[in-house]
Amino acid sequence: MLRASGICTARRAGGVKNGAAARLPRYLGVPLQTRSLSLASVQSIPLRLNQQVPSGRARNFWSWSKPAAAQPVPTEPPTVSSPEPLVENAAPVEEVAAAGHTPVSVDSTSVPDVTAASDASGAVDAALSSIPDPSLLAPLQYGNFAALGVSGWSPAGLCAWGIELLQVSTGMPWFWTLIGAGVLSRVILFPLSVLSMKQSLALVPHQPAINKLREEMSTAQKSKDPLLMQKAILKQRVLYEKIGVSMPVMMAAPFLQLPVTLGMFFAVKRICDLPVEQLKWSGLSFLPDLTIADPTFVLPILATAAMNLQLSAGMRDMSAAPQMPHLINLFRVLSMVGMIFMVNLPSGVVVYITTGIVAMTAQTLLLRVPAIRRLLKIPILPRDVGNKPASMTESYAYLKKWWQDSLAEKDAEIKAARRNRR
Repeated sequence: MLRASGICTARRAGGVKNGAAARLPRYLGVPLQTRSLSLASVQSIPLRLNQQVPSGRARNFWSWSKPAAAQPVPTEPPTVSSPEPLVENAAPVEEVAAAGHTPVSVDSTSVPDVTAASDASGAVDAALSSIPDPSLLAPLQYGNFAALGVSGWSPAGLCAWGIELLQVSTGMPWFWTLIGAGVLSRVILFPLSVLSMKQSLALVPHQPAINKLREEMSTAQKSKDPLLMQKAILKQRVLYEKIGVSMPVMMAAPFLQLPVTLGMFFAVKRICDLPVEQLKWSGLSFLPDLTIADPTFVLPILATAAMNLQLSAGMRDMSAAPQMPHLINLFRVLSMVGMIFMVNLPSGVVVYITTGIVAMTAQTLLLRVPAIRRLLKIPILPRDVGNKPASMTESYAYLKKWWQDSLAEKDAEIKAARRNRR
């Protein structure tokens, strides 16, 4: 086959040399030289007949003839003894041509889903755009709370004005601003707390006599005898004057703390529910938004634990009434119920509640120091005086007995009323 190709090349070398030179391959474009037809020094290279030359690379050496149609490649070509090619680098050219048109198999699983990737990137961009950029938020200015209707002349409005004054003056992040507001509220209430503690601790050594007077007052109330009732009240007044305790002051001290305590709570809740946009960036990475509930439930658990710690720390300084340990256990149960409600509160409100409870516990432990008590003229109690903790079982038995006694007293009153009618 190659020998016939060489003869054809020699025939058209003179006639079509100029016209076909541009279409000939590079290795056929070299000048023809007379050479011997001896095949002794040429090595035999087998032809690869099973490789199809692409139609785009087919050459037509006759300008007046049409290109022949591509013939199908036989599946089992016959074995032909190939003569030596005239050009030694023909095999590499065929291999390069075949390799250049070898179809590449593409695994469909390796191609990424462009639609899904774009949807995911769009969702991520939307989530990131919802996070406020602190550099784009204008800092809070004096009068902003008044413009928003948060501050005013009510207890909650005055507390909100104080929070605004604290944040604008110091420039602290809002997380630390709420903590500072909680600590400052306890500092403001510190004189009232000391006054209430003085009044309650002064009654502890005289608790047996006070309990006896309470029993007399209860008996007089049941008998509905006004003379006995006035006599019991007079005895109680004389005893309190002897101890140096004023009943109006002792009753007013806890109520005077309510405007500040409740005002701070509703002020913080109001600015979180509005919400004030600056509270959406607290300054902490693990708690960025103070206007939403804590998704980790850490803050409600901390607030409940701090509340139970405060009950244990302050029980010794409370009134030595027989029912006081059981009331403390009731408050422990209510603290667990309150944790359910704190789960749905904004994080800023729970931060303030936790700060207030921790500050109150620190205040109680600080006032246990004898030197501070002497400085503030707070009575120092002996170690064996004070309330003793009660178990939940004892509190349940006490509650059951109290309920039965209340029912018995009510039945006795009904029978006495029927007897008087007859």
